[in-house]
Amino acid sequence: MAVCNELIGKEFFEHVADFSHFSSMKLLKDIFYKMEISEDKVSHQIVKNINNIFNCEKVSKYFFVETDGYMSDLFANYDAVNYGVGTGIKTNLDSTIELISHELGHFFFDIVGDKEIPCDYYDIQNQVLQNLNMHSLEVINFLNYAKDYKNKLKQESILEAQKYIENHEEEKALFVDETLKSLSHLIHAARAVRLSQADIDSLVCEYLADKNESFICKVKKIYEWQIEDQIFSRNQRFDHESQILDMVTGLIDSMYNGMNPYYDNIYEPNLLRGHPPFYFEEVKTRGFDEQFADYVALRINEDTYVSAISLLKKWVGSDWFTMMEIGRASC
Repeated sequence: MAVCNELIGKEFFEHVADFSHFSSMKLLKDIFYKMEISEDKVSHQIVKNINNIFNCEKVSKYFFVETDGYMSDLFANYDAVNYGVGTGIKTNLDSTIELISHELGHFFFDIVGDKEIPCDYYDIQNQVLQNLNMHSLEVINFLNYAKDYKNKLKQESILEAQKYIENHEEEKALFVDETLKSLSHLIHAARAVRLSQADIDSLVCEYLADKNESFICKVKKIYEWQIEDQIFSRNQRFDHESQILDMVTGLIDSMYNGMNPYYDNIYEPNLLRGHPPFYFEEVKTRGFDEQFADYVALRINEDTYVSAISLLKKWVGSDWFTMMEIGRASC
């Protein structure tokens, strides 16, 4: 791998932060600094590796030719989220440092690891599933706690959304007006709130036939659902307990490739699920990819995830952590 003299690791983060419109990029140099000053030897090694990574021609060429497009896609963070219909419904949803750390893990796997998994991954994966089965009652209790906590946060978010909607009647009216002008806007908005295809088809028929008062009430309801989703998403993202719950439930999901058997024992799995099963079926390495990204977030933010790390070491076993820590040549 050829070496170039473009930018070393820390300078790269500063460069991206200065030239990016995405606030998540501005957090990257904070992540790097946090690892750099840590007394943890592994963090120091990560810093050393990052410096080496960003001194290589492969990464430098990739980033300084296609930085904007790749960054905005990989880190998936927008300083504002617009709910599709040009109405200007925007809320600040800046990503947390934990989320950016996770996406940084995906970057390492994609660009540095060439999307190759360790030789012992499948053996350790089988052992992890056995360990989880041994602690199945604890796992189910945890998932039920996570479900109840998220439901509580969701109800609080709905109340917050109702207050927002009451104070933004003009915004709702504009949403309805724009939606009535465009069938594509209606379909996009309906999909954003996860209406079934049958319900979407019914709305389309009403749109094409006669936009009566009943139809307009449905459009207003879609607006309200969007605001509720928007606020709930923000509240989850910035809630400390939700960060921990999402880390553990997301890791369990990825260890089962999205087919978490414990969801049979609880209600509302979609409230907890990190990615649906088809996401893992698309690419066979995706289970490891998600696990590694979570591991990077765990390592960088140990102060946030100290309780999660303790729990996971008990449930999945130390071999999983050793594999992620050391890594081995791909098969």
